[in-house]
Amino acid sequence: MDLPRHDVPAAITAIEEGLETGGRSVDAVVVEPPDYGAHEWYLGVLSCGVDAAVNAKANTLAWPRGSGRYVRALMSVLRTFRPYGYRITLDDETWESTGTLVAVANGALIGGGMRIAPDARMDDGMLDVVIGGPLSRREVLSLFPKVYSGAHVHHPACTVLHTTTALIEHSHVGPVPPAAFADGERIGPLPLRVQVRPGAVRLLA
Repeated sequence: MDLPRHDVPAAITAIEEGLETGGRSVDAVVVEPPDYGAHEWYLGVLSCGVDAAVNAKANTLAWPRGSGRYVRALMSVLRTFRPYGYRITLDDETWESTGTLVAVANGALIGGGMRIAPDARMDDGMLDVVIGGPLSRREVLSLFPKVYSGAHVHHPACTVLHTTTALIEHSHVGPVPPAAFADGERIGPLPLRVQVRPGAVRLLA
């Protein structure tokens, strides 16, 4: 909805009318350790691969602003990077291997405008699980620019799976993955269980 600018009473009236008509329902996602009662919610993307390590590093950097900060963080992370070990249990299949990128997406975008899951929809009741790798450092560098357009999902090493739930654990086939981030905020270490809640949020849009 278009809100009137520089006219607070008119903007409030528009919001009230939007609330009366109901807005748009979108999905939300619950993430929690499998054996612990506390949980968190997110609307966009949960990252638990090199993307999460880059997020953590970017949060410590004061410059540059925007997408340049993620590029600088990536270069730092790659100095010691080795593909992580994962076991990912979905609705009807299990994936176990070393991997570089794992993202459980309700929406398409992550920090800096990267289209990590270009076909994800926030109102379809499904999650897009984007798995990349294992990739070498050189392959990560060549693939990274393609994430901004979403073209990375066509790389032979990338897989996109669809599910309503996911249990993400460390597999001893590789190093321990970094702590997960969701919508830019730290969630915590694996294992984590993720579940979509269809229509849990109503937006004025």
